Amino acid sequence: MHEHFLQRCCDLALLPSAAVSPNPRVGAVLVHRGRIIGEGYHKKHGSAHAEVNCLASVRPEDRHLITDSTIYVSLEPCCIFGRTPPCTNLIIEHKIPRVVVGQRDRTAEVSGRGIQLLLEAGVEVKEFPDFKPAATIAQPRQLFAAKQRPFVLLKYARSADGFLAPADQKSYWITGLVSRRLVHFWRARTKAILIGAGTLLADDPRLNLRYYPGEDPLAVIVDPKGKVKGKNFRLLERRGDLKPILIQPLGAGENLAFEQHFVNFGYQTRPARRQVGRGSSVGNEYDPQFINDILAILHAKNFNHITVEGGGWLLKKFFASQQWDEARVFTQSGLVYGAGVRAPLPLGRLADQEKIQNDLLQRFYPD
Repeated sequence: MHEHFLQRCCDLALLPSAAVSPNPRVGAVLVHRGRIIGEGYHKKHGSAHAEVNCLASVRPEDRHLITDSTIYVSLEPCCIFGRTPPCTNLIIEHKIPRVVVGQRDRTAEVSGRGIQLLLEAGVEVKEFPDFKPAATIAQPRQLFAAKQRPFVLLKYARSADGFLAPADQKSYWITGLVSRRLVHFWRARTKAILIGAGTLLADDPRLNLRYYPGEDPLAVIVDPKGKVKGKNFRLLERRGDLKPILIQPLGAGENLAFEQHFVNFGYQTRPARRQVGRGSSVGNEYDPQFINDILAILHAKNFNHITVEGGGWLLKKFFASQQWDEARVFTQSGLVYGAGVRAPLPLGRLADQEKIQNDLLQRFYPD
């Protein structure tokens, strides 16, 4: 029974877009004798938390039941003052006698302290640390807090014979329309999309949302050799105030002037450093610290979820660095290139796969 209501919390937690970042995705359900009388989720960073929205949803005729109910939460209730008051205080003030928690919040200021405060107030607390749906949803938060980096999703599509692009280097759609719409649904739930300079110059992608509503994720161009010049790129036409980030080495020619140039023409340039704001530059694409430097920059921007969409060399670098958390790989069964840009082999455990029209979607996780 507990798992059933925790699953509902997880379903709710998956609803918001990336606007919830850098806060975690959290869902909450209030149950009275097996009946859900309230539910809610955290919708946007700086707005009401899941527990607040859950209690606010209780109908007037059911509010007298709150003091005899159980609140289920996918992540440990917060106990710190931020933009909103602590949810532990809310639970205690409403005299909710029982709390069921899917995962502890590994943020240093919380990390079990919220649960301890509830116990000290006489609230019965039950934890389900092995409930996988809650652990999966909380993973970006836990990585951001414990490892000081965002969750890294790798996404790419390949032909049936394993190529990202044909030998002529022209841009073709590999996946079908349904898969493309799914990708844009994923984009609405990530804070940044990373591509290499080669992908930008060859494909001139928009990296925005066209098949699903939401805010465009930030575009990040990784350009270790200083190839990107000029301003005639479609990703500069994106909605809103977000400017693409261009990551280049200080050793790539007149790098300081080159950054100044791109800033003047619409780029938001950030030199990649081993110690953000202090240390040495990334150097070049073969620097073993390269991926860590990128993740440090994005962590400093409070990004807790990013997606790497290409090209082949950047995907391979993330695989080799072992700094990735999930890979989603499309294979088009009816498309054969014969030669071209070879797709990286997914390094990890195949977790599941599904057929989407002529596309095979496979999900891999690190071993």
